Amino acid sequence: MAEWIEYLVLELPKGAKYKLPSSVFTSSKMRHLTLHYCVINPPPTFQAFSKLLRLQLFNVSIYEKSLENLISHCPWLEDMELDTSNPLNHIEVMAPKLRFLNFGSKIISICFKNTPLLADVSIVADVVNHDSMKLIVADDVDHGSMELIVADDVNDGSVERGISNLVEFFGSLPVVTNLRLGHIIIKTLIAGIDEISVKLPMPLLNLRKIYLFEICLRELDEIHCLLCLIKSSPYLEEIVIINQAINNKRGDDLTALEILESEYDSGIKLNQLTKVKLLDIRGTKVEKKLIKLLCAMSLMLEKMLISTYYIGPEFPQTLAEIIQEANTFKRTSPGAIVNINI
Repeated sequence: MAEWIEYLVLELPKGAKYKLPSSVFTSSKMRHLTLHYCVINPPPTFQAFSKLLRLQLFNVSIYEKSLENLISHCPWLEDMELDTSNPLNHIEVMAPKLRFLNFGSKIISICFKNTPLLADVSIVADVVNHDSMKLIVADDVDHGSMELIVADDVNDGSVERGISNLVEFFGSLPVVTNLRLGHIIIKTLIAGIDEISVKLPMPLLNLRKIYLFEICLRELDEIHCLLCLIKSSPYLEEIVIINQAINNKRGDDLTALEILESEYDSGIKLNQLTKVKLLDIRGTKVEKKLIKLLCAMSLMLEKMLISTYYIGPEFPQTLAEIIQEANTFKRTSPGAIVNINI
């Protein structure tokens, strides 16, 4: 019977994981496969899901090579959501028809090979403020009722270089339109790079939305990465940044300010940017300089939302300063509105 299955959703109770029977992999007609809480080990006889269009794996256990093999043997796969319960080191994704990827597993690095149609990419496996998440997901309706997968317990310590760097990563995503990156994947993409380029070698002509989670605005390499992505995306329409407010003590404020000041003086413009969201803002000098820069760069800006990190009653002047300064910054777009969400 398994070989005739076209649509399979298997959601098992939490606890000891159930080993998926090898008969599931005999279906030549499978078009949609969703699995929860199980152990996946494709048998050596597995050839392909030759008609599979959508693959969803939630809280499953699977070896890296088995996952790579499974993906590469789904030649018509268009939509994939992955959240493995076991941490992953390096994954290569080979999926020529893939258009949507939501990757929430704990992973060091990911490499895309032969993904010419991949337009919507989410790789967010970091700890994020879930109140901030609500502000993002509420407006993100491009993919129906998609819920962003976020792993809960990633170690945010030292990060080694992954199997693809910033240039290689974006070079393999020629048509990416919506991009969501978590802190760990950002750090692995820029780890070991002596000097991050002002722009990528090939511009991201299709990129319209960038979401960066838990970025540290005091880390120089992360500031350079942010500016590189912005300046490499001439048709960018929306930027969302969740600041890494908890670890805001590390970094170099003075040098970060100098970098942002030099960008302000350069006169570069963003001709298509209409929406900006800056979340978990504490009111540091670097944050305010970034707000000032985006207001000055954005010719078509319609709305900027600034959501503050918790500021206790003992620091009322901090919140007042954010509101006062944000409303005095020069705005190149005459219709731009700046809202402060306390």
